[in-house]
Amino acid sequence: MAIVKDKTRNKYYINYKWKTPDGTYKSENIKNKEWIIEGDNKVSIKYMRAIEQEEIAKDLEKKKYNYHVGSDMSLGSLIDLFYKVMLSQGIDKETIYAYSLSFKKYLFPIIEPHNPIDKAFTMTNVDNFRINLTSLGLANKTINNKLVAVRKLVELAKKRKLISREMADDAIDILTPVKNQNRRIQTDNFFHNGEDDFRKFVETFEEKDNEWKIPILTMFYGALRIGEWQAITKNDCNFNNCTILINKQIDPHGNVKMKTKTGEEKIIKFPSQFMEELKHYIDERKINPNQTIFVGAHGKHVGRHKIRDLITDHIKLAGLEHLTPHGLRHSFATRMFDKGYDVKEVQKHLGHASMETTMKYYIHYTEIKALKNHDDLL
Repeated sequence: MAIVKDKTRNKYYINYKWKTPDGTYKSENIKNKEWIIEGDNKVSIKYMRAIEQEEIAKDLEKKKYNYHVGSDMSLGSLIDLFYKVMLSQGIDKETIYAYSLSFKKYLFPIIEPHNPIDKAFTMTNVDNFRINLTSLGLANKTINNKLVAVRKLVELAKKRKLISREMADDAIDILTPVKNQNRRIQTDNFFHNGEDDFRKFVETFEEKDNEWKIPILTMFYGALRIGEWQAITKNDCNFNNCTILINKQIDPHGNVKMKTKTGEEKIIKFPSQFMEELKHYIDERKINPNQTIFVGAHGKHVGRHKIRDLITDHIKLAGLEHLTPHGLRHSFATRMFDKGYDVKEVQKHLGHASMETTMKYYIHYTEIKALKNHDDLL
């Protein structure tokens, strides 16, 4: 350890050596712009000595996350390091979970996690990843999210010197986000033919998975986000007023959050006949007052993957275009427009914080309708 004087810049800095996990030693410098020899902010050697051990301890603490031996590290190990670094930087778990899905669903099918890093990020592999990603028909925003996730991974490998700078720079160039030529909603995630498509979809539950009809209709009539739908308890349901209180949600990790996405609770009005069917559904299953009303095989709330797979399956059975659980929310918004509800009423039902968001759906829906042929006008 030493206090070193930089005569050229007239500043001090700390220099020390430390033993890396592979047994070799690295020389490190800790510099601070306030450590100057002259002027109002000057410091002394005595002061530097006093803080030397503390500064080195802080620097070494960072290296618990920052240093790994690159020659033997696999892609999977790099991703584990990536998660630890994100946690150390205070990144929330939901964001980290989103990154993990990007890697598992889109990166690993192209580059297997056991591959060494210097073999994983070749131009051929990264090219194949991008080509496959852009061939799946995903929205530009979704594509860019996946590209950014892998790009951050490469940048971490570059900073930690786990791969060559040349390889990293080539990969980063390939992972440049796609240009978004159209700023409007990228996917038509709703029933294009309105009532007809909705009926076809619902009728598939008469043939298969009938026990899921009421849960799916609850999501649809409530125009609910999936986390809000998962969190509904019997106590939230008011069968006299035909309403359901939405004041919480379940996050992707299965944790209950006592607030909605917008932070405000909302009371959703449902058709009276449907609420009778929902009450029968709850009573038949003897749901406890504080228990979530839609329960999976494990006795807890239904998982996100289960409901996504179920909706995808029945959309295919109905012979309709791809639709997500969130697409049911959009579809009910378009249904309200078709039934003559104004934008403000739709905004209130969906719980949008801004009317501008609701207007985007309305404008996009009317544009799609305008593109239909006019043979039915004859």
